[in-house]
Amino acid sequence: MRKLMQWATSRGDWQRSDFLALPTVDAQDDAMLQRWQVVVGGLALLLSRESPSGRSARFPHTMRLYQGLRQRLRQGRYVDASPELIGDVMHETASVADPLTTRCLRACFQASLGRDPDSALPSQFDARNTSRLQSQPTWEDTRRD
Repeated sequence: MRKLMQWATSRGDWQRSDFLALPTVDAQDDAMLQRWQVVVGGLALLLSRESPSGRSARFPHTMRLYQGLRQRLRQGRYVDASPELIGDVMHETASVADPLTTRCLRACFQASLGRDPDSALPSQFDARNTSRLQSQPTWEDTRRD
């Protein structure tokens, strides 16, 4: 118990995150602004899990978009990320971003191309069952009358 208390009171390897002070998503804001706020929050979460060297190696475009978004959202300026940058970020984060961040990124990508952002329907993979138990047939499925 003493070791546990020493660990709890020590600084250990904990470090202050570079991804604090995210904008709050306000329901009164424009839908596109809300999407960008979700994206910046999702990217901050993703990037906070990597070391600084890992960020620059695995997520260079994601870091660039995150820094630009954070600056523009803090200043209340219009977000004008290029479709190429958003596309690169979508590729970098495809297997690690949460589904809501992925959907909002896709909608922002559609809007950057001049398309309707609401046409960015979730892909078939966004709602898939990943639990092994849920993918197995049930007793009712295998029962023959």
